[in-house]
Amino acid sequence: MKASLGIDMGISSTKVVGLKDYNIIYLKSFDGPMRHDIGYIINQFATETGTDTENSCQVCATGVKTISDAAKLASHNISVCDEFTACILGAKYNNPLNRFIIAGFGTGTPFIMVDGNESRHFGGFGIGGGTLNGLSKLLLGDICIDQLSQMAEKGNPANVNLLIKDVCGDAMPQLPADITASNFGKINQNASNDDIAAGLLSLIIETIGSAANLASQICGIKDIVTIGRLATLPPNRKIFDALEKLYDIKFHVPEHCGYRTAIGATLYGQGI
Repeated sequence: MKASLGIDMGISSTKVVGLKDYNIIYLKSFDGPMRHDIGYIINQFATETGTDTENSCQVCATGVKTISDAAKLASHNISVCDEFTACILGAKYNNPLNRFIIAGFGTGTPFIMVDGNESRHFGGFGIGGGTLNGLSKLLLGDICIDQLSQMAEKGNPANVNLLIKDVCGDAMPQLPADITASNFGKINQNASNDDIAAGLLSLIIETIGSAANLASQICGIKDIVTIGRLATLPPNRKIFDALEKLYDIKFHVPEHCGYRTAIGATLYGQGI
């Protein structure tokens, strides 16, 4: 089988995956000024893997930038996969689950139900990694997502979030005492920057997780497969654990989670 290259052209970064015989041979994120230069990306892949991209490689692109860059992609003989199809194929890759909901932890957040060969796009919203990035810059200065994650691990979101126990002093029916009643509802001058970082992350992840639960209630599927780099941040595990206990759902963070859409484009290029 020919090698295949999938390119997920996002707003802030481009994720690239190379496959051969269904095995990953290349993973790379382009975050700088060359992130949308298709010729440069393909040349990097060819140089680093020794692949003849002219004669023995299928290249497929997906993501929001494929719309504005359609002419450029065509000039490089690159096929295009719509982003929802790429998300579905990427979430299915090496996934034993047959029925699940995809939660796309990207710049924004789409939700897609997968049931065997059937799928349904539930919709989504604009709260996601882009929101986290923008709010963190407003409140904490010019920091990157990795710095925010490190700060959040040291911080305590209970110092900025109003919890159920703050409201009524004990648990309510079906609501544990330490669950969030209001994100940033308890902010005060004693909160540290680490606490604010933890509060920001809990705001975004709890919102996405609660929306995933609503999708779960609609279709009766309890397995949530996350895709997107935002889902992989270390502090998220505690948040996922709390949401799983609260809603009786299960969050799956697959290997190469941040590259799943690019993996989907690669598979689409292979005709899978």
